[in-house]
Amino acid sequence: MSHWRKNIFPITGKDATDPACYRMMIGGLMDVVFSDVLKLNQAKTLGETASLYLRAGGHLVMYTKAGGTYSTLSADAQIEKLRKYKFAQFHTISLDPYDSTHAFVMGC
Repeated sequence: MSHWRKNIFPITGKDATDPACYRMMIGGLMDVVFSDVLKLNQAKTLGETASLYLRAGGHLVMYTKAGGTYSTLSADAQIEKLRKYKFAQFHTISLDPYDSTHAFVMGC
């Protein structure tokens, strides 16, 4: 998708957990930061990335899976971790009945 949409910057692999290392790839502040990391430090990675690259009034979106191989935190627990980064308003969308452990968390 990023091939056709020049305003999309996919960050994959090890670099996704170190937001400062891809500063040169991003040409300014973002409207939306999306995370699908699925690791124990997912909220920390998203919080740091959004703090660096999200414009004022922008939104963050996180796909989370509680009880997975890499993440055991519920969406509520992830939200509590994101509050440390000054994000206050959150909305959670559960993927129940398809999978009760998966959810999208949106915040600003």
